[in-house]
Amino acid sequence: VVGRTLTRMLLERGVPVTVVALELTVVRRLRELGIDAVYGDARHPSVLGEARVHEAGALVLTAASMKRRPEVVRIARESNPELRIFARAIRIREMNALRNAGADSVVTGEVEITIGLGDELLAHLGASREDVRTHRDRTRRELLGAVRAHRRASGEWRGTGRA
Repeated sequence: VVGRTLTRMLLERGVPVTVVALELTVVRRLRELGIDAVYGDARHPSVLGEARVHEAGALVLTAASMKRRPEVVRIARESNPELRIFARAIRIREMNALRNAGADSVVTGEVEITIGLGDELLAHLGASREDVRTHRDRTRRELLGAVRAHRRASGEWRGTGRA
């Protein structure tokens, strides 16, 4: 759902997209729709090469089932140091590994689900929009701040200025 939605969003804006997928039926269906698709495991440099990561402006890792995402980020970063890398972390604890591997932006469902459920609960309790927004901002700062603090304390901080 995540990859499909972001692909549609980019294509609607005229941004060229190449999808890498491990399911041949998905690759065939995308190609039938006129979407550039590469079959293979993104952990292999040759697959990222076929997807032209070396000349891409951005890489978006969306697959929840993808194993060793930091490895993909490292390979892509080595291939294209200017590449903007957006990555999906499955758990908060995975965020540091993805950033340390070279991801510019990392999002995890744990943070977004916590915020979404908190928004809904506060609205149910009659909180004002401002209270909901304040809670959302504080929750994001607290959860992501804990990740940043852990990175600094453990020596994992890359020092790039990227959050």
